[in-house]
Amino acid sequence: MNPRAVVLVGAGQFTQKTADPATALEPVAMMVEAVERAADDAGTRDLLRQVDSVRVVKGAWPYRDPGRIIADRIGSAARQTLVTFDGGNTPQTLVNNSALDIEAGRLDVVVLVGAEGIYSRRRARRAGGVIPYTDDSAASPSETIGADVTMSSPLEMQRGFEAPINVYPMFETAIRHHRGESVAAHLARVSALWARFNAVAVDNPY
Repeated sequence: MNPRAVVLVGAGQFTQKTADPATALEPVAMMVEAVERAADDAGTRDLLRQVDSVRVVKGAWPYRDPGRIIADRIGSAARQTLVTFDGGNTPQTLVNNSALDIEAGRLDVVVLVGAEGIYSRRRARRAGGVIPYTDDSAASPSETIGADVTMSSPLEMQRGFEAPINVYPMFETAIRHHRGESVAAHLARVSALWARFNAVAVDNPY
């Protein structure tokens, strides 16, 4: 077996929907919880001390270097922290790049994590409160992936093609046309695909 073969050793997930938003965890604390659950899934929290890189998918939060906060809290002296810019492709990009880094021997143990606290934040705001976030405004990650770019051209914006709900149907229509499908056939094929997704998701406690 290739000694540099990439192996997923643990996965963790955490969801919070607290009755009292004042008790809600901030996103970086949610990420720590998910990472610790992943270590438990792997069979040992000793693994956390061996983490070389903490890589975070950008969310709707103000942290500049959440990976360093996470590393400190899990007891890792990770030599690298990384955060992405916005973009639906960035989680897969992190997976791909991390696999390449491990295979090439640049890293041994990598954490990929992300979290959102929008639900709790909105509930807190409606109650007249806020969820305090850890301040790391003076920090910066070792590396970032992607760039903060305008997602639509001026011509697209003039015609209302900005939000995914406007853009993705254009992709669907182009795919349907390329396949030579009728609207009804396309609807049936996509519905069958989502039915299979649902068959898996329905038993997931998250």
